[in-house]
Amino acid sequence: MASKVKNITKTSKKKKKTSKKSSKKKVKRKPDLSIADLKLPTEKKEVSTDLRDYTLLVYGREKIGKTTFFSTFPDCLFFCTEPGSKGLHIFDFNSDHGGCKNWDIVRKGVQLLEKHPTRFKNVCFDTVDRAYDMCLDWICKKRGIEYPGQDEYGREDFGKSWRAVKQEFIDIIHRILQLGMGLCFTSHAVESQVESRSGNKYTRIHPSMSNQGRKVIEALVDLFFYADYMRSPDGGTQRVLVTEGDEVIWAGQREVGVPLPRLIPLTAKGGYDILAAAFKGEDVGLDPQTLIPTNTATDTIAKFYRDVRTQAAKKGGRKKKKKKKKSRK
Repeated sequence: MASKVKNITKTSKKKKKTSKKSSKKKVKRKPDLSIADLKLPTEKKEVSTDLRDYTLLVYGREKIGKTTFFSTFPDCLFFCTEPGSKGLHIFDFNSDHGGCKNWDIVRKGVQLLEKHPTRFKNVCFDTVDRAYDMCLDWICKKRGIEYPGQDEYGREDFGKSWRAVKQEFIDIIHRILQLGMGLCFTSHAVESQVESRSGNKYTRIHPSMSNQGRKVIEALVDLFFYADYMRSPDGGTQRVLVTEGDEVIWAGQREVGVPLPRLIPLTAKGGYDILAAAFKGEDVGLDPQTLIPTNTATDTIAKFYRDVRTQAAKKGGRKKKKKKKKSRK
């Protein structure tokens, strides 16, 4: 009798297991391309002048207007991971329930985008610092660990968990990009001491992401701009996007077909139109000779702007000499 009861319980457990398996929906994945579907290019592709084809990161001090700048991007959905967007008229995902409080909400947001791929044209992670940390926490919870670098038994995992965080974050980003949407990130700015190979120490301004997060995100972005304040000749304050940095300010871009102005105005209205015009080769840049550092600027920023003004003055001098030579001829 006891053996019959055991057999009944075993079969009931098996039924439960099979019912659980059957309840899970199988996700249809796109089949891999066969060699018949592939072909070698016969000509070089054209350089894109569509801003949405490039991934953009803007970082700077708090409240300078990074989120406001991206709010000018057409049909932009925000994954807000930090408070501070209450006063902005934006498409704020899950705002009624506190925004993106964890990575699971971000993943669900991406699933909704995949169901409605034409609803939005751009997606902004505000801030990417917190988004990456949420991704890290999600992977740790999934693996039953406190922090990457160890397995569930506390033993060293030889980088497996770190790779899992990187892969999960990149996978979400690629899923958004495959929908043909523009992708934007915001971050805060920090200053840190850096030692050169020669042993000299200097201060460098860069995004406030963790070292691991920076390595992942730096590889993803095409344009990385620094936002700061400058003073105009009339004494007013001008918000500026630095598109080309140096050894002390992390800013620049991959090859985008046209050289962008080094300083672009960071405006509350029309920010997208200004940057899009720069992509088309229009001269929308600010003249460094008309701007000076603010009184609150750190020594690092003040030195950077002095160098920019000096370089601009030299370029202007060379252009005048060329014009004189042409007029003589």
